[in-house]
Amino acid sequence: MLVVRRSSLVILGVVALAGCSDSSGPSDTTIELAVDSVASPTNELTSLITGTTDPGATVSLEGPQDTLSQDADTDGAFSFTVSLLANAISEFSVLAVDQAGNQAADTLDIEQDSEAPTAGFVSPAGGSSTLGQSGFTIELGFSEETTGLEYFSGVDSETFEITNSQPVGGVLLQDGTTSTLYPAGSDLTPLFDAVTESGGSWTVPDSAAFTAGPNQMLASISDRVGNESSPGVVAFNVTADPDRLIVGDSEGGAGATGVPVIIGLSNGDSVAGVQFDFVFASATISSVDSVTVRDRASAFDGIDFNQTSPGRVRAVLFDSNGDVLVPGKSAILTLWITLSAAATPADYTLLAEAIILSNPLGGTSTLAPASGTLRVP
Repeated sequence: MLVVRRSSLVILGVVALAGCSDSSGPSDTTIELAVDSVASPTNELTSLITGTTDPGATVSLEGPQDTLSQDADTDGAFSFTVSLLANAISEFSVLAVDQAGNQAADTLDIEQDSEAPTAGFVSPAGGSSTLGQSGFTIELGFSEETTGLEYFSGVDSETFEITNSQPVGGVLLQDGTTSTLYPAGSDLTPLFDAVTESGGSWTVPDSAAFTAGPNQMLASISDRVGNESSPGVVAFNVTADPDRLIVGDSEGGAGATGVPVIIGLSNGDSVAGVQFDFVFASATISSVDSVTVRDRASAFDGIDFNQTSPGRVRAVLFDSNGDVLVPGKSAILTLWITLSAAATPADYTLLAEAIILSNPLGGTSTLAPASGTLRVP
C-alpha cells in the first residue's frame, strides 16, 4: 500500500519572562503550523512543499539536499521547492518561529520512484510454434524490483497494453455469429481480464483465434507514478488449424419459412470454391428454398444449387476466373429453409457432408462432415 508518512502536528510555546509580558493584553504563547500533503510517491525529482503558519513567522525547512528559510506572507502562507532523492524516501522537517519565539514543527516524507517496471512474456517461448490457432496460453510477468533501489511505487495493472502484429478473432461461431475482429496492431487488453500486479495469463479461445503464420506480440505496463516499461516482445509461429466447415445453429417454429442456416469456414485463407451436400429430414425441413452468398459475393460467378435426392441439396460455389475468395474465418453463405408444419418441438441435427474445397491452383481438399443444431421450440 502506498502511504505518505507524516508526523503529528506539534505546536510549541514559550513562557514569557517576568517584565517581558505584552502590557496590551495576554501574551501570545502559541503558533500554528499546517504543512499541506504532497503527491507521494512521485516520479519527479523536485516537489513543492506548501503550508500555513502565523503571518510573518520565519519558516525553516531541512531536507536531504536542502536547507531553506523564508518568512510567511501576510496570510501566513509559505512554499518551498525541494529536491528529492532518486528512488528513495526524502524526509523533510519544517520549523516555524514567530516574533515572540513560539515554535511549531512538523515533518513530511516524500517517496520518489523513477525506475520503470519490466514486462516480459513467459509463454509462448520466442521462436516456438503453437499447436493451432487457439488453445495455447499467453502468459506475462511484471516486476519493478531492482537491486539497490530503496523504494518502488508498484505496478499499475490498469495501464497494461498488448498488441499483435496479425489480426486476432473475427471467427465464425457455432451460433452463426462472428466474433469481434481485432485488426493487426490494435489493443488486445479487453481479452485479458485477469491481469494483476505480478502478471497474467490467457488461454486463447476459439473465438479469438490467431492468424496462422508468424506473429509478434508487444506488451507494456506502467507503475503507479507513470514510469512506463520498455515493451516486452515475443515472436512465435501460429500453426494453421485444419480447414473446417461450420453449420451454424438455427431456430424456427413448425411451418416457419425463410429460416436462415449460416454456413462458413473456421479457416481457409486461400479458397477459390466450396462444394457440399446439405442433408436434412423432410419431416422437419420441408424444403431448402435458396442460397445467398455472403460477404465477398462478387468473387463467385457460378452457383449451382439443386436437390439431388429427397432430403439432400448440393451447393457448389466457384469462381471461373480462378480468383481467390478469402473468407477467412467467417460466414460465406446462407441457406434459407422452410420447416415442416408437422415438425415437433425438439433439437434436430443439420448436416453438411461430401465437403470439398478448391484452391486457386486447382487443387482440392476433402473436409470432415460438419453439423449444427436446428431448434424447434
